[in-house]
Amino acid sequence: LLGCTGVGMSGWHIDGTFRSEPYSHSIYHMVSVAKSGGDTMFIPLTEVVESFSPEQREFLDHVWMLSDRRNHLCHPLIYLHPLTGRPTMCFHQGMTSGFVRDYDPTSGKLDLLNEEENKSVISAIQSAIESATVYSHKWLETGDFILSDNLAVGHRAGSIPSSVETAGLRILHRVTVAGKTSPCKNVLQKQECCY
Repeated sequence: LLGCTGVGMSGWHIDGTFRSEPYSHSIYHMVSVAKSGGDTMFIPLTEVVESFSPEQREFLDHVWMLSDRRNHLCHPLIYLHPLTGRPTMCFHQGMTSGFVRDYDPTSGKLDLLNEEENKSVISAIQSAIESATVYSHKWLETGDFILSDNLAVGHRAGSIPSSVETAGLRILHRVTVAGKTSPCKNVLQKQECCY
C-alpha cells in the first residue's frame, strides 16, 4: 500500500495558491499514526511578515507570487488577511514558478523578477521562517484532528525517517474549505486583487 507519498513535503505553504481564492481553512484528520516521524508543522504568517527588515518589507510589498499550476495565477506575496486585517502571505515554496513586480491584474502584464531578485525573495522568506515560532504537531492517536486558518498559518509535512515497514503507515486526511476572497493588497477597498 503506497497511497500519496510526499504530499506537503515540498516546502512551507498555504493550500490553494493555484486558485483565485485560496482555501480559507484546512482540517486535518489522522486515520493511521506512524510509529515515528510524520509531524505536521505550522508557522504564524503574520510573525513571518513582521520579522522582515524594513528594506525587505519595502521590496516584498511589491512582489507577487506566480503559481506553477493551472492558469499561472498571480497573488500578492504579502497582503492583509480578509478577516483580521493583519499582514499575511500567499505562498507555496514547492509550487511557485517565479515572482512578479507590481502586478496589475487589470492589464495582466507580468514584470518577472530576474534570477538574483528571485533568489533574494526566496532567501528572505526562508530566513524569516527559520526565525519564526514553529509548532510541530506530533500525531499521537487515530482520530486526532486540527482545524487551521489556512490564510494565517503556513504549514508543511515532516518527514518519516524510515520505511513504512519500520515507521508504520501514516494516513492523514485533509479537507479544505473553499475560500471566499482573493488575496488583495488593500482589503478595505478590494483593490489590487488577483482575479
